[in-house]
Amino acid sequence: MLLFCENSVEAFVAKIAIAKAGGVGVPLNPSLAPDVVAELIARTQPRFSVVDSELWVRAKEAFRAAGLGVDVTIPIGGGAIDSSLTFGDFVAGYPSSEPKVVIHGDDIWEILFTSGTTALPKGAMISHSGSVMGAYSFALTLTRGIHIECDLKLATFLPIIYHVADQVFTFPAFFSGGTLIIGRRPVAESIVAAITQ
Repeated sequence: MLLFCENSVEAFVAKIAIAKAGGVGVPLNPSLAPDVVAELIARTQPRFSVVDSELWVRAKEAFRAAGLGVDVTIPIGGGAIDSSLTFGDFVAGYPSSEPKVVIHGDDIWEILFTSGTTALPKGAMISHSGSVMGAYSFALTLTRGIHIECDLKLATFLPIIYHVADQVFTFPAFFSGGTLIIGRRPVAESIVAAITQ
């Protein structure tokens, strides 16, 4: 499943849902050049996509060239794209029960691409066990000095949908029973507002 999204609760829930359903998520950095997006779509051959409304103008050329449509729209900065469902309508059609799948620790659940500074981006395959171990190790560090681990409150404005920051800034909050605050983008005013609240 391809994700062309910035930070949002909906995009993060989609990532977790992909993992729980036994799928493989391919989140792409929306700042990549259109020809690079087209290359990564061709390389990964996704069968399903989730796109932020406000980012569609950057993605539509690459999507259409690859014959990839938009299945689900996260309606931030606009409405549903083409004939896709909004995220809310999409999840409303599914039960709240757990998916019935068998997942092994070494199964890949996400492919995170590098920025491609000196060449085309390379895909790093992230396993379930890798994410769990990373989350545990960072949870230990992030909760050090906190009286009760569940008091951890973690705010991040770094990209957590298409960047490895999801491994170190999101999952540790959940593993410790803490709180995760997701900022859309690293904008100074938003960061200051989050800290002062």
